[in-house]
Amino acid sequence: ANGAGGGGTGGAGGRSEATSGARDDPETGGEGMATGANPYGGACLFEVLGFFVGLIDGSNLTIAKGPAVREFGLSLLLTALRAGGPTLGRAPPFSSLLEDELCLALIHSAEAEAVPPTAAAGRESAALGLTLQCAAEVLLLLGLRGTAREEALLTRIHLKLLCTPGLPPLRLETALEHLQHLVALTELPHHLYLRFDCNPNREDLLDKLVGSLRAIAAPARPAPAQTAGAAGGAGGAAGGAPPAGWVGGPAYARARDLALEALLDLITAVSSLADRPTMGVPRAGEAVGAGDADAPDTTELLQSTLQRKAHKRAVQAAAADFSAKPSKGLATLARARLLPHDPTPAATAAVLRSMAALDKAALGEFLSLPPDPAAKNPDFHKQLLAEWAAKFDFASYRIDQAMRIFLQSFRLPGEAQKIDRIMEAFAHAFYSANPGPLAHPDAAYVLAFSMIMLNTDLHSTKIAAENKMSLASFYRQNEGINGGTDLPQELLATIYNAIKNDEIRMLGGGEEQTLSAAGWAHLGDSDGGAAAHTSAPKPNRASPGGGAAGGWVMGAVGADAPAEEALLHSAGLAAEMLATVCWAPAMAALGAAARAAAARAESESSGRRKEAKKQLETVHAGYALACRHAAAHRLHAQLDALAAHLAKTSTLLLPPPSAPSPAPDRLAAPPLASAGAAADPPPLSRAPYHARLPARLAAAALCRLVREDGYALRDEGWSY
Repeated sequence: ANGAGGGGTGGAGGRSEATSGARDDPETGGEGMATGANPYGGACLFEVLGFFVGLIDGSNLTIAKGPAVREFGLSLLLTALRAGGPTLGRAPPFSSLLEDELCLALIHSAEAEAVPPTAAAGRESAALGLTLQCAAEVLLLLGLRGTAREEALLTRIHLKLLCTPGLPPLRLETALEHLQHLVALTELPHHLYLRFDCNPNREDLLDKLVGSLRAIAAPARPAPAQTAGAAGGAGGAAGGAPPAGWVGGPAYARARDLALEALLDLITAVSSLADRPTMGVPRAGEAVGAGDADAPDTTELLQSTLQRKAHKRAVQAAAADFSAKPSKGLATLARARLLPHDPTPAATAAVLRSMAALDKAALGEFLSLPPDPAAKNPDFHKQLLAEWAAKFDFASYRIDQAMRIFLQSFRLPGEAQKIDRIMEAFAHAFYSANPGPLAHPDAAYVLAFSMIMLNTDLHSTKIAAENKMSLASFYRQNEGINGGTDLPQELLATIYNAIKNDEIRMLGGGEEQTLSAAGWAHLGDSDGGAAAHTSAPKPNRASPGGGAAGGWVMGAVGADAPAEEALLHSAGLAAEMLATVCWAPAMAALGAAARAAAARAESESSGRRKEAKKQLETVHAGYALACRHAAAHRLHAQLDALAAHLAKTSTLLLPPPSAPSPAPDRLAAPPLASAGAAADPPPLSRAPYHARLPARLAAAALCRLVREDGYALRDEGWSY
């Protein structure tokens, strides 16, 4: 256990130090933590968990890895996490182990499964399902605080799997099934929205999750050029067959159904947490949304939350403009009122660091712009680059680790002069934080260039293996660079082996951040470490192994925790989330499912007609569920648009073939896009009404809407 456990980012020594810091904590083992030699207690459990992590950690080279070993390690970890329960999340040594090492190992495990079909050779492994289960358990144990690490965990596991083109159907179905279990945690959407979507420094995780589900449930057909190419130019009049990995193909039918179910589960989770007086007609004299008289007023808190969301939207729009024209970056930020018209380099660096949506390539070009003699401050960009580099804390990192972190914040330009300016700024920032064995910033500058050359040499496919740089050559290349003396060979050997085993990858414009161990540690440093678990929203588990039965309970996350908890349960927040995040994607998915079922209903095969009827019934049950929750939160515009859509689908407003056309306003297309309803209904057959199954089910759904939720309709809905 000692040998294998030291392969993570912390190493065995790091674990011993973390363990010693909490030996007196009664929840972590008492005497067992104080005497690490005992084969029991907290210290023993800590090393055993570390060993389990080592089984799935690809960077741990002390154990020969293989699919079977990784699956075995994941199954052991899942059992341990469920058996340990909330105590693992409360005890600092264990919570640090989970956050510092296990989360990164789970990310790498999930990324190994997100491969195209051509690379997924052999049997379908159970590793993906186990990885997703372990990730859910970790979220339950640690809670959600809106940190950069939590963002990386959710983005690089769940969202990446949903967005990977050509992911094999079984793997996509596995990802969607486990996502449904997460969605069943009723507070998860609210925490994602408040802590990420409304946080200017974080990604819109809930919005991206809903958008990914919509893209699966209602996939856009590939462009004609793509389909023709996939068909080898033999598509002819049919336009070509869609690509094999297209999620709209027959192999992905179950995945589309699961994505639709997940969207409806999200609507239920968002709506069901809110405190509401009734799901039906309000009682006489009862105010809509009235709750406990003693509950904190959430009006101001909700308004400030929505203002932060609006500010984030403005920042994202400015980031898009900045990315399109980096040379006009300062003017763009000034127009958005993010910077004054004559900003200082320090203020500009601070604003750019806070804009997570900036294109990495555009940012690299902007930071490395040359001096402008005609400008008021000719050296503005040189000073800006120095301020940018100074924003990083390199004090606890080796120079190759620091460079990985630095180059993950932007795309390194290809022009030699721009690279030179960037490396100079990096060298001065690193030397200021780590004078150590380096005698001068010039030594860091030369070594930084040497590492880039080494990285290119070792990992270029154009250089034969026998011609790649050896360790001895790396020694010779760096002779005398430290003020006329040599750097310690131990340091150079460590740098050489680190780059050889893990390439320093350069980011592109839309490319995701490459997570090395150093990068993961840097994310933790930017979050302030893992010491604040006691103030995170904690899991409320109904059963030891039943993650889906649990949820998060708000802890002391702010100055007014009761008000924040009340905000989670407020009808205003639920209505905002339903209207702006969930409604339109769900309606689009239901509309796509209805069109597909209607096409099958026209088939001459009785089996396909039965299948179509079942799917149409499912779709209209989804409409009924959405109507119920929308009515409870008085989403009048959404309900009016849905009523118009169902009326149009029912064909009851169409005249019989022999009748004159009705007034144009009676058949005008409803405002579906503005209210987020489904797309246009499926093409209508000219068969008699009683023989058109989609029309009859739409009419029944419309009658159900009026009977059960008509109190929330307004003039436009009633007119249809």
